[in-house]
Amino acid sequence: MRMTASTKTKTTHGSVGRTCKFTRPSQKQHKTRTIPAGPAIAPVLISRVPVFEPTFRRSARGTQTTVWTTAWGTVSVQGRLTEMHRKILDAIFAWHLSAHRFETGAQAFLIDPYAIENAAHVAHNPGWLRGMLQDMIASRVTIDSNTGMHYDGTIISEFWKSTQQAAQPGGALTGPRALWVIVVSSGWMALYDSSLVMKYRNLMPTLNQLTDGATHALALHILTHSSARNFVVMHVLAVIGAVTANTTPDKRRRLQRQVLAQETILGRLGIRLYRAVNGQMMLSYVPITSGVYFQNRKTPQ
Repeated sequence: MRMTASTKTKTTHGSVGRTCKFTRPSQKQHKTRTIPAGPAIAPVLISRVPVFEPTFRRSARGTQTTVWTTAWGTVSVQGRLTEMHRKILDAIFAWHLSAHRFETGAQAFLIDPYAIENAAHVAHNPGWLRGMLQDMIASRVTIDSNTGMHYDGTIISEFWKSTQQAAQPGGALTGPRALWVIVVSSGWMALYDSSLVMKYRNLMPTLNQLTDGATHALALHILTHSSARNFVVMHVLAVIGAVTANTTPDKRRRLQRQVLAQETILGRLGIRLYRAVNGQMMLSYVPITSGVYFQNRKTPQ
């Protein structure tokens, strides 16, 4: 499958090449086969410094600059990036039709917008999806990790409608629809090349059942840990940027109620809620089989 720009102004990266294929084990091996991990979805770092505001409400941050510091580093975001943007970005990395890496380091993804909306568990609205992508072009992210890694730039550099088309879903008779090309910036892709990345496509259908951004961000932070451990819920909410020193007691209780309300879904991710002796709400995490896979992109693949 080949991705091409619909206008001459979009050809600066060069032509886009091969289709990405994911192989399936032979049916003869069905008794011992494992579920393919899929592609790298996100660097661990962006779940440990809150690049994305922990809410699904798109208008929450507006265009202000927000700065957060955690034990893993500091992030500054100028613009509007929420956990809903994270869901869209993850879906692009997980469910694109093909991908091509440019010499500049940027990476182009050919996507079916309808399939991306399905994967992200959102309503079908091309105008809304276009707005989400434009937010990721307009917002500027600066990350300084405690390991010395520095990033300053945007997530997506550009996108356009491809000349390639797909049939309407369900055999609708309204004619074919265009596929889209999304170009993730060279700087953002450098995070994938120089740090630990996570593969969790198998868990995304469960993650996308979570109904609020804070619990979604909390789950992704927990999943960055490769071994079993316990967490104080309020401490994790502080790491993901949902709680600050100025957060009112009422809001703290509301956030904990949101997490508790999704206990069943969290359990499917290996996350169990319980109360400590002192009354604190706690999380017990045990990584599940065929859940999250880690890869250090610094080493040969």
